[in-house]
Amino acid sequence: MALSIELEEILKPLRLSAREKQGNSAWSSGGCNMGDDMLSAINCTENLCRNALSKNPALTPTQLAELIREHIPDYEQRYYDTEGFGVGTLVDIASALKSRL
Repeated sequence: MALSIELEEILKPLRLSAREKQGNSAWSSGGCNMGDDMLSAINCTENLCRNALSKNPALTPTQLAELIREHIPDYEQRYYDTEGFGVGTLVDIASALKSRL
């Protein structure tokens, strides 16, 4: 199975969960919404992986997982994620990729 398809299989349920949480005050804290944070992490992952795979289509799931983990400090600098929902989503995606050996 192509790695981009595997990535989409990981992202699809996370994206659905994030959309369910968007605009729902039960998932909001301090002016931030968990769904919004999750979607920003999902979008960052898609862009990061698409770019990496276009440069090197032979990347493995483990290599992409490491790339995502290495990107966390950059994500934290670029996005307001005080509760850590975005970073948590990045870690979840990386863990799911790594488990697909």
